[in-house]
Amino acid sequence: MRAPIWHRTPRQSRTPLADAALAALGDVAAGSLVVAGAGLLLGGGNAAVSALAGGGIVLLAVAVSWALVRLVGEQGGRVAAALLVAYPVKVLAAGALLLVLPWPQEGSRGWFLAGAVLGVVLMLAAEVIAVRRLRIPYFAPAPARVGPGSATGEEGAP
Repeated sequence: MRAPIWHRTPRQSRTPLADAALAALGDVAAGSLVVAGAGLLLGGGNAAVSALAGGGIVLLAVAVSWALVRLVGEQGGRVAAALLVAYPVKVLAAGALLLVLPWPQEGSRGWFLAGAVLGVVLMLAAEVIAVRRLRIPYFAPAPARVGPGSATGEEGAP
């Protein structure tokens, strides 16, 4: 079985963090649709909308993280800085959305929670799989030394 289209990236990508965030976006969107379909079948229209709202909050937080990584992390290879900034921004964006958006009706709160929890689980799983697969360098390689005692220097060589 082939991976979904949003997981098909080369192992040596030039934009590894954006690829990881894109994988998470695709997984959260697909998972939200599955939970909304289950909510529609088992709980009716209000349950489906609540499940989409719960998954949508996670989806928006991942989209903010993706945009931030595209702006900060891929310019100049500052991968570690982008990771340090992206995760708190993602958490703050999701928290702000939870505070601003009204809670669903009494009977649909479980579906709202199911959509949000499944979204978070899929987001974390996609990012772990993508980061493991993409081989993201956490530190910049050290510049080559030229001079006495170095492997490329001519001075000091026998």
